[in-house]
Amino acid sequence: MSPPPHHPESTLMLSLLALIACDTTPPPPPTPAVTADEISMATAAMFCTAAAQAALPCTAAGAEATLDAGAVSLSAEIETFLALPGKTIGMGSAAQELPGEVQVAARITAATPTGPLLTMLVEASGSDPDLETARAAAIEAVAQRYMVGAGLAVLDGVTASPTAAALGSVGMEVPPTAIAKTGHTGWAAYPVLKGHGFDPKLASRLGPGVRTMVAALGPFVADTPTDGLHAVLVQARLGGGGENGDCPIIPPVTMTPGETVNLVPLRGTVEVDGVAVGDICALSEPVAWPLPKGGALLEWEQVVVIGPAPTKPGGQAVAE
Repeated sequence: MSPPPHHPESTLMLSLLALIACDTTPPPPPTPAVTADEISMATAAMFCTAAAQAALPCTAAGAEATLDAGAVSLSAEIETFLALPGKTIGMGSAAQELPGEVQVAARITAATPTGPLLTMLVEASGSDPDLETARAAAIEAVAQRYMVGAGLAVLDGVTASPTAAALGSVGMEVPPTAIAKTGHTGWAAYPVLKGHGFDPKLASRLGPGVRTMVAALGPFVADTPTDGLHAVLVQARLGGGGENGDCPIIPPVTMTPGETVNLVPLRGTVEVDGVAVGDICALSEPVAWPLPKGGALLEWEQVVVIGPAPTKPGGQAVAE
């Protein structure tokens, strides 16, 4: 009777299983979940960092940032938290070490003494071989993303900056803009773009489009009081295929005989103080929209804080 066939791969697998079974290395301690207080305090500190870049005095204490124009409190609610330990892929000289990652999603609310102004969902992550370092990086990233996508508008609106100094400090010139026929002035945050296949530098070139969007918000804020600050959130989805919808965008092209133009679907909503007030169609024509290539989907999230027009010392409004 012949002996059973020998399978080297089976022997290797058994050896690996034996090594795993004998591994006495204790698992790493669990990474503490990011807390709402940590996000709030980091965001308040980031708020004052942005104020300093705009040459605006600001003091952060806990979850509150105090400016000459008044205090802004930052509060957070944690939506999700996930800590992924690093791991090794491959064996021997081909082994590759992957760092650990901490992912956080939080809803951050800015409030002035008159009440809450704006709540935004912010998602970010941090990576490092050390999960504690990754955790700290994730907290910092959440605060930074909030400040760029929302906080700059809050900072300029609260200080009634006649030049939109906070937004200008990150290289985007969108001065406070009068909203037609409503008596409001709008201060914009940095445009937040998401999607695949577009140039990441596109956002930095959207200043003219942001300004035309602010000026065209009249239909959405006509019933909003002008004696305080309010927040507008525009969420637009351009392209992505499917039906064109009620207000597709016509690309600005020069037609030649026999040439056809593909309309770009535009969908989205506009919220004022957290309440949806209409779809995006009233903005389809006046706004200089960025157009994605092919059938790609491009998402644009734009925060605008509106309030009374800032004035010069002589009483003249400076918004245009």
